[in-house]
Amino acid sequence: MWWRIMHDCSYPLQKEPKVWWVNQGELIEEEHKEGIIWTPIQPVNGRFYYYWGNIIEVEEGDILLHYAKGKIQYVSQVISPVEEFKPKADLGEMGRLVRTTYHALEPAIDVYTMIDLLKGLKIEQGPVDQQGRIKPGYLYRFHLDALRLLKQTHPQTKWPEFLERIEGKKFLTNYTFEELISETNLPEAEIRRWVRVIERKGQAIIYGPPGTGKTFIATRLAHYLLGDEDGFVEQIQFHPAYTYEDFIQGIRPEILSEGQMIYVMKSGRWIEFCQKARERKGRCVLIIDEINRADLSHVFGELLYALEYREKPIRLTNGDELRVPQNVRVIGTMNTSDRSTAPIDFALRRRFAFLRLSPNFLRLKEFHQQRGYSVDGLIQILKQLNQQIGHEDNMVGISPFLVENLEEIIEDIWKTEIEPFVEDYFFDQPNIVHQFQWEQIQKWVKLDP
Repeated sequence: MWWRIMHDCSYPLQKEPKVWWVNQGELIEEEHKEGIIWTPIQPVNGRFYYYWGNIIEVEEGDILLHYAKGKIQYVSQVISPVEEFKPKADLGEMGRLVRTTYHALEPAIDVYTMIDLLKGLKIEQGPVDQQGRIKPGYLYRFHLDALRLLKQTHPQTKWPEFLERIEGKKFLTNYTFEELISETNLPEAEIRRWVRVIERKGQAIIYGPPGTGKTFIATRLAHYLLGDEDGFVEQIQFHPAYTYEDFIQGIRPEILSEGQMIYVMKSGRWIEFCQKARERKGRCVLIIDEINRADLSHVFGELLYALEYREKPIRLTNGDELRVPQNVRVIGTMNTSDRSTAPIDFALRRRFAFLRLSPNFLRLKEFHQQRGYSVDGLIQILKQLNQQIGHEDNMVGISPFLVENLEEIIEDIWKTEIEPFVEDYFFDQPNIVHQFQWEQIQKWVKLDP
């Protein structure tokens, strides 16, 4: 369905890009030629490594450092979301890829002249092992501060211009309440209530039908909560395969440079996030997109208790203590069409506040008014369709129509995204399906300048 692949690309989002380290070895020139990085989607020889799964978190705008033969050979910027089930021609395997723009570094950076520097960065799940050697896996975490350090220590290397633009960009800092109201188009009283609730409870879930801008509003709320302090925002996405080991901690395999495999206890994303938050004074916000797609009771584990009793440490299985810092806030998003709010574990519901978000047609109207177009007819048709649907959890949202060239592609959007949904939802009511076919509604949704 259309809502499963939509994202808030229609909202210009300025957030700090993630940085990744790619060990490509002999594949570097082949993948450079194709403009991609690629990982298997299924186990190979019975094994699936966590560094293959990291590709799921790579987003448009992220930065990749491409390492091979002892040197960082290229730096690139990701230009497309992750694509699944794409075959790699020479192997015939199915996998995931992202498309990226490679820029050769001249001269390339000799990693072994700076291995102590990389080891000293202590990047969790980074490319350097405890012995100061480059790990033999594929895709590892890096970060923007480490990239800046690389640039500072290698001024003779010619770096691409896009890095200069990223370093000079302001990433939603000092985001004001007036900007929050202006960009979300939500009533001031409602926004103030949401902020109060998140501050009081510490964690909240924004829920509603697809296409209502939940992720966008969560991101804007998060950056408003930062204020002008030294906090930060991170975002992850849950999915059915997400586990306690991914989120809290778990034993994972690690391959040493000589090929030996060992098993070590690794911190998950939540532990890493809290470790960073303890070093800051300002609020630190974790956004969990599509939070209800995972088995939450399993993924959260002891965290359910820790969220409610933040001052009380909980001992984990490896002996470490789990404690949620007071400056941490959590904002989840949940599509109610994927799963009703009812089946969510009651213990989890007690820990989170729930904030409903319905289709905001005022946002759609003002978006196109700024471009000199009226979408009153389209809004009327969408309201009629949602009235026929009747259930608020399944209503059609506005995100598909928040595009600047809507007048050119509205027919394509309606025929390929809205009509298939209507046909599926009203499969036993052909008269309603006919009523909302493009041929029946096109004269009403025409954009008038």
